[in-house]
Amino acid sequence: MQKEDLKEFIFLKREVQQCDSELKLLKRAALEDSCLIRKIYPLEQRLLKLKASALKKADEIVEYIEQCPESYMRQILTLRYLKGFSWEKVAFKTGGRNKGDTIRKMAERYIQKSIKSAQAKKQEGA
Repeated sequence: MQKEDLKEFIFLKREVQQCDSELKLLKRAALEDSCLIRKIYPLEQRLLKLKASALKKADEIVEYIEQCPESYMRQILTLRYLKGFSWEKVAFKTGGRNKGDTIRKMAERYIQKSIKSAQAKKQEGA
């Protein structure tokens, strides 16, 4: 899991919410005019597919964070990437005397370490 993938979580949540809103509008329009049902169906299917894809990616991010063996790092990753807090707010919420920049560096080192570990496992399996 790359840092860019983790940053994507907040946007994936918004995408799911947008799909839900659009699906509600389509259903409301279909109820008002039954002639629209055939025209709406393909759009509805595309929105459902988009929503499913976003949910799958979001679930992978949550799973990655949940698998972190260190409680403190799990808290950091959750607050930053799942809740969208600033690094300073993450530092405040996790306690201690760490500054936001220190917390950011800790998270970046953890992510890099997990990437290297995944690559090593991949090479062992090959």
